[in-house]
Amino acid sequence: MKKDVSENRFRFTKMEGLGNDYVYAEEFGAMLRNAPEIARLVSDRHFGIGADGLILIGDSDKADFRMRMFNADGSEGEMCGNGIRCVGKYVYDHGLTLKTTVTIETLAGVRTLRLTLAGGKVRLARVDMGPAILEPEKIPLDAPGKDFIDREIVVDGKTYRGTAVSMGNPHCVVFVDNVDSLDLEAIRVMDTRSALRVLTGLEGVGLKVASCVLLFGVIRPSDAQLLPGGGKLSRLMYRLGLWKKDERVRRV
Repeated sequence: MKKDVSENRFRFTKMEGLGNDYVYAEEFGAMLRNAPEIARLVSDRHFGIGADGLILIGDSDKADFRMRMFNADGSEGEMCGNGIRCVGKYVYDHGLTLKTTVTIETLAGVRTLRLTLAGGKVRLARVDMGPAILEPEKIPLDAPGKDFIDREIVVDGKTYRGTAVSMGNPHCVVFVDNVDSLDLEAIRVMDTRSALRVLTGLEGVGLKVASCVLLFGVIRPSDAQLLPGGGKLSRLMYRLGLWKKDERVRRV
């Protein structure tokens, strides 16, 4: 039975960063009740507003603001790079701050945003995501060794090679020769049916599928998203020597 969310009335803003779209709402003074159920309702692209999830902006005793992010299925995620950049634009354009360097508390820690203005509004927002995390225990991932780079993953008898990485949210990165020929439905379940067992219960875990110049992001349990964690994947590709600076990344 669905929880009653009728007592929740709030104003919202729909925003997107590189096509990664969320519904944004304020929760200053009191946290929004039944946030997971609300996230499921508003994210529905047929009967709701339609979004990759819900992001709530509130007070923080550690930073200028706090951000809570819920995926389309209601699970709470630690961090979203595109989402937090939109938070920066929201708080400035709505007059909640006059700062152009803003700190945001997330479940992955405090992140710093640097805002570029044009005509009194935020035109660009940059976020310091910190270094890529490759150590399994810090991702967190239940796997031996000092990292999980280019290891064999078997799904339904088919072998892939994957790399686990986190920039606040755990992901598995798989490099392939041709993105367009992939069976995305089969790959979508890789993180739940493979040897990868994330200690956090797999909520918010995603799968990045890429060749050196092609990029596709599939986030479980949300619908396929246009470009989540693009910077994360680019950093990893460059670090592993699989992407040269003069190569282009195509968003699919």
